[in-house]
Amino acid sequence: MQVGTWTDINSLLAKGFAGHQSGDRVTAAACYQAVLAQAPTQPDALNLLGLLLLEENRHSEAAHLIDVALAQAPQHPYALLNRATLRRAAGLADGAEADARAALALLPNHPAPHHILGNLLLDRGEPAAALAELAHARRLDPANAEIELAEAMALLALGRWQDGWRAFEARWRTAMFQHYPTGLQPPHWDGSPLRGPLVLVAEQGFGDGLQFIRYAAAARARADATVVVAQPPLHRLFQRVEGVDHVQGFDAPLPPGAMVVGLMSLPGRLHQPDPQPVPAYLSAATEEVAAWQALLPEESRPRVGLCWHGMARSDQPLAMQIDRRRSLRFDHVQPLLGLDQFAWIALQTDPPDDLIDTLLPPPPRPVRDFADTAALMAALDLVVTVDTAVSHLAGGLGRPTVLLNRFGGCWRWEGEGRTSWYPTLRVITQRAEERWDDTVARLIRGLRSWQPGHPLPEVWP
Repeated sequence: MQVGTWTDINSLLAKGFAGHQSGDRVTAAACYQAVLAQAPTQPDALNLLGLLLLEENRHSEAAHLIDVALAQAPQHPYALLNRATLRRAAGLADGAEADARAALALLPNHPAPHHILGNLLLDRGEPAAALAELAHARRLDPANAEIELAEAMALLALGRWQDGWRAFEARWRTAMFQHYPTGLQPPHWDGSPLRGPLVLVAEQGFGDGLQFIRYAAAARARADATVVVAQPPLHRLFQRVEGVDHVQGFDAPLPPGAMVVGLMSLPGRLHQPDPQPVPAYLSAATEEVAAWQALLPEESRPRVGLCWHGMARSDQPLAMQIDRRRSLRFDHVQPLLGLDQFAWIALQTDPPDDLIDTLLPPPPRPVRDFADTAALMAALDLVVTVDTAVSHLAGGLGRPTVLLNRFGGCWRWEGEGRTSWYPTLRVITQRAEERWDDTVARLIRGLRSWQPGHPLPEVWP
């Protein structure tokens, strides 16, 4: 784009912002950079270019530009909002709140400060307070899907399942969901009896698919056939689920005349909003379980699988921030290995480093997919895990499972002790941010007297 003839800063900013709003990021960046070529400390251009980088998940570059903007204009409300978003993604909750409240004082009728404050309250495990902020934000911007989705999270965390699932449909209007192929986008099946195939989309992460495939049989009862669209590592496992006729990838053609629905829409579509602790709905092939049993070293002690960190998604800083909060360092879980009445085995899919390999043996061979991991779990007596797909796989298999849950954790886990989703899973939740030592100590106390075949403790003092 040629910008040499544009000398008026306001015109350049207006042209860049118009391009930004319409999705023409090249024009937007060129205009903002042209302003900075003339006026290197112009705060609006610094902030808007920082926002452009923030939207591209280039957080460190964005933070530098926005910090410079605020050095020039400390009361710049939009730069404060952008820095609040960056600070939340970096795990700097106090700084993010301070920025959001400063922006709110400057923009009392703008939805963004309330949206950010609502998300911060969700992070802290205060869904009622979060809902008040998010409801205020949505009154100011009723069409904003991101706000409605955050509101759904608060409603689900409060156990207002019917309202929560209804609001959760807003996810299909957010940017995060626009990568799904056109054929999988709304309009979706409404739950009515269907003459023809029904396509069930295993959306979002592996854990979401593993949790909500439980509704496949109920959906199958309302259609001639079900086709599950899922990531390849789930295919073999899902093919064994009751109510699933076929499993395919996202790039495969859909059957003619099919209707589509996301797996996480099924509680609402099937009019089953409240979670029920159903019996095991996932299973492992008998011959694959036997193969793992033959591979595992002979052991008289109960075998316990351990998963202590999730999968960091480097292209999604907010997801990385959640992963930092839910994951433990190995030195946090190392005291567990002192419980020598158990034989411990690593369930991490990434190769352990030498220290971990020495102290905590990996599986005797690499796991291939979730069906393989399910067979390995069936050969174990207990699974201890953080909030990852491993927790949903173990719970769906009906294996005895302890979840080490982060402070202000996901709406699914309902705090502490039992969960409505998995009858064999128990939850131990952090009592304070970053305090895993106390959480692990409670687990150790509870496991000292536990034996396979006996229920796991209901409380973990």
